[in-house]
Amino acid sequence: MTTKRVMPFLVLALIALTLLSGCDDEEKTTEPEMVVIYDYQITSDSLSIDKDLKDVFFVDSLHGWAVGVEGTIIHTHTAAAIWTAQTSGTSDDLHSVFFTDTLTGYAVGSYGVLVSTTDGGVTWAVDTITAGESLRDVYFSGRSHGWAVGQDVILRTTDSGRTWTPAATWPVATLYAVEFPDLSHGWASGIGGAIIGSSDGGANWTVIDSSNQNPLLDIDFVGSQTGGAVGVGGKIMHTDNAGAEWFSQDSRSNEVLRGIAFADTRFGLVVGDNGSLLTTEDGGEHWEELLTGQTAGFFAVFFADYHQAFAVGDGGKIMKIQRIETSQLVPKRLLN
Repeated sequence: MTTKRVMPFLVLALIALTLLSGCDDEEKTTEPEMVVIYDYQITSDSLSIDKDLKDVFFVDSLHGWAVGVEGTIIHTHTAAAIWTAQTSGTSDDLHSVFFTDTLTGYAVGSYGVLVSTTDGGVTWAVDTITAGESLRDVYFSGRSHGWAVGQDVILRTTDSGRTWTPAATWPVATLYAVEFPDLSHGWASGIGGAIIGSSDGGANWTVIDSSNQNPLLDIDFVGSQTGGAVGVGGKIMHTDNAGAEWFSQDSRSNEVLRGIAFADTRFGLVVGDNGSLLTTEDGGEHWEELLTGQTAGFFAVFFADYHQAFAVGDGGKIMKIQRIETSQLVPKRLLN
């Protein structure tokens, strides 16, 4: 286990400003003001399974699952203090996992495989819901309505995964991620940097944005208005008008970015290759890199609660990111 404490960027900026303004006239000095400072503590673990983990999902701050290659499924009910292996019943790679509560969950992967559980993963049932195509992501809005996307396929269910129906139309061959903030409106991202949208529950899809040519590997929404997508070449795309328009944000990175998650409309995290971890406190107007000390790639990140997220990646690596809030008195002149 390795732990790194990252000095908050605001503190560094304030220190620099204090030094630069040390010779200011006395009349510019005013009473100090209390501001909130955000710090990050990063802890990394490598599990004994030594298998790449592709996705992670928490239903609350304690209960989580991660999935990966060769049918790997691991589970924690101790906020990641202890992880235990579960038997998936398949040797196919699993790319995505989603739980609607602590008992009911789904994972999808290579060759159209779907594994599902109704007892928290004590037992998993194996099914093939599409012939041969690799499934890359699964998402549920409520207990009954779900969607799965992948190589030349979009599937949807309205009966808790008992049956899956292909979409009538979709304009992009390979999709990597899907999300539905409500039962009608959804977005998916994929090859060629395309973002597609649906307003009829996933039956039909149209291209919403194709301005970016780099594949977009993950997508995340906070409510119905605000969303982000990440991909190859450090690409981050953002919307604040329910997906009607998307624009590029400066990630300050050239890495392949593979996972994005937001705790609210302002606080978000992005992970990617070579230990990349980016954070924003202003909805992506500014992204900053946090030094993880890792060389492993991370495929996914998920918030277990507002102040705590987990990322998973190469070789069974699990990274815990804790956001710590502190208050500090700062001269008002440094805040103007």
